[in-house]
Amino acid sequence: MRKVFLIILLTITIFSCTKELDYELENIKSLVINSVFYPDNNFTFHVSTTASTLEKYDTLKERVQLLLYENDYLIIDTMLGTGTFQTNYKPISNIKYTVKILSNSLQSITASDSIPNSINIDDATLLFPVGVDEMGDEYGEFSVKFTDPANEKNYYELAIYHYINGEKVYYEWYSDYYKVTDPVLINEGLLDYLPTTMFFSDELFDGEIYTLRFKDFANENTSLTSFNSDIYAELRSISKSYYLYRKSYTIHAFNQQTNYEDLHDFLYSGEPQNMYTNVNNGFGIFVGYNKTSKEFIYTK
Repeated sequence: MRKVFLIILLTITIFSCTKELDYELENIKSLVINSVFYPDNNFTFHVSTTASTLEKYDTLKERVQLLLYENDYLIIDTMLGTGTFQTNYKPISNIKYTVKILSNSLQSITASDSIPNSINIDDATLLFPVGVDEMGDEYGEFSVKFTDPANEKNYYELAIYHYINGEKVYYEWYSDYYKVTDPVLINEGLLDYLPTTMFFSDELFDGEIYTLRFKDFANENTSLTSFNSDIYAELRSISKSYYLYRKSYTIHAFNQQTNYEDLHDFLYSGEPQNMYTNVNNGFGIFVGYNKTSKEFIYTK
């Protein structure tokens, strides 16, 4: 009888704990909105909720109201559910945009950002060869020159791309074939985290004409110079929120790549990184950027 009583007591305790955990997880759920916007592209929003450990999906259980403001003037008012919502409205530079998501069951969220002015690329050059490495192989150098506006804080992102069958394909910066020695990029302190693009502030060159450089170690199969297509530089003027998000995401993505079945990876994995968000009372991002492109001029 005593054993039966003990089993019943344990069962009641387990189910009681489970019920309490469900309640707490449900209460800490928050709305999530993600939107990266730039001129000539319609506003697009993805709305969901944070997922608990007891649920497989982070879908909304209700329809929510989305409000979009342009300089505090309401331009979009619509109801939507989980998923991607594309508007027919294109954002404009130097305008403050604010998005609000109103919910009957979850705390409402809001976020604001704007698109900076575009910064033209003055010159984009590929020199090859410019030197020989320790193995006796020749290497080239890419340079991108632009003029930074003075007396204001500016943030940038640089991407390199070419076209394959008419489709734009971006290069990945963390390849061993590309070496970054530029002091501005080194100053960001993120090269060890294998960023997919290079993002940086004008902390070291405010108001100056700056030339960003990186080396391309030539190989007929791997060098950027080996592709039979034109190569382009894309310079993005990004908001501060965009910049902070990209930095936090790069560290987060790097720390998540380890294989925890390996004890060494487990012991030496990176510290957990909190993802940056500019969403009040929720999660996600609402950030803007501008961009210009220029084809690299190849010079021997």
